[in-house]
Amino acid sequence: MGIELSGFAYDSAGAPLTSKAVKVYDKNTTANARASTTTHGTTGAWTVSNADVTVSSVYQMDVEITDGDNKVRYKYDDEIMLQRVDVADLVLRSGSASQYVGGIATTTLTADRTWTFPNATGDILVSSGAKLDGTAMFINETTNANMTTGITIKGTTTNEHLSFKKAVGLAHGLTDYGETDTYGYVTLSDLDKGGLKIVGITDTAQADSNDAGIVLQGMMRATADDSTNNTAMGCVSIVGIEHDGSNAIDDIGAQENILVLKKGIGTDDTTHIFEGNGDILVDGAVSAFDDYDDVALLTAWNGAVANENRYKEEFKEWVDEHLPTLEQLKIVHPNKNGSFHYSIKNLNSLMVGAIRQLSSKVNDLETKLALKGGS
Repeated sequence: MGIELSGFAYDSAGAPLTSKAVKVYDKNTTANARASTTTHGTTGAWTVSNADVTVSSVYQMDVEITDGDNKVRYKYDDEIMLQRVDVADLVLRSGSASQYVGGIATTTLTADRTWTFPNATGDILVSSGAKLDGTAMFINETTNANMTTGITIKGTTTNEHLSFKKAVGLAHGLTDYGETDTYGYVTLSDLDKGGLKIVGITDTAQADSNDAGIVLQGMMRATADDSTNNTAMGCVSIVGIEHDGSNAIDDIGAQENILVLKKGIGTDDTTHIFEGNGDILVDGAVSAFDDYDDVALLTAWNGAVANENRYKEEFKEWVDEHLPTLEQLKIVHPNKNGSFHYSIKNLNSLMVGAIRQLSSKVNDLETKLALKGGS
């Protein structure tokens, strides 16, 4: 838009100052007028546009109107205080050397409107890429047929589209993935294929079970579902659905993956796979416990994790003898309240080992019986 100035010149009696010289100068200068014109011959109106300005590096101008020996100046640096300003268009300039300006203009109003700005310090950003439409807000987009109330953000990159920051006290230092005071953000998973990526970042080492990078909570009104069949629902539900690209969806197939768990951001870091047939696949080598009496360890495990007191009493001697070994082999992990978590991978390996050890003993007995003529 550049320079666009206009106005009317009147004398003290309110009569138009006609055919008077109007000059535009760089602010706070009185030499080298950048533009010249005269007031209208009957109305006193005057106009200076960007095409009239010869040279200017700052585009911050003073306007001077001469009437005989009298000169009136409208200075760029003027500061005024008014209770109310009634304008059709409001034009803002940054105050820098740039000639660009921003205009705030409304479409035809059908009723009186009030825009309320909040009490705040710092910057309030109003972007040309944002649109408010009734109860919805659009950023880099203008419509969303599936939204009545909400915010639509149209992203064109895989960096942050929705970002959350902590006002004070956060400095995680992971600046390759977010600014140091950013504790979480939402973005595209893949620029070409889409998908939603949710990232949470903490700045201190884990101290308790609430210190995860992302905590997903589902608060269901009591009583939560206790179904144990294919109609079951939980406080948190993860649903995997596939579509055909033509507005049709279908269930995940038996050998297709509903959910995977990964230990890193690489393409080959998958550790757990939950398949559509209910199977769970776990990555990683397991240990064999052939140097131990696997049946004795299983009996001790049963006594340690059992809820029933009769098992705790019946297997107490086994627990007292073998619990240190179970912990050393990381088959059980003690909790603060005296209960235990246990490793499914190591427990499965222990059970396989127990079966093999028992099978070997049975084979030995069968061989000895055969040698003695037994059937």
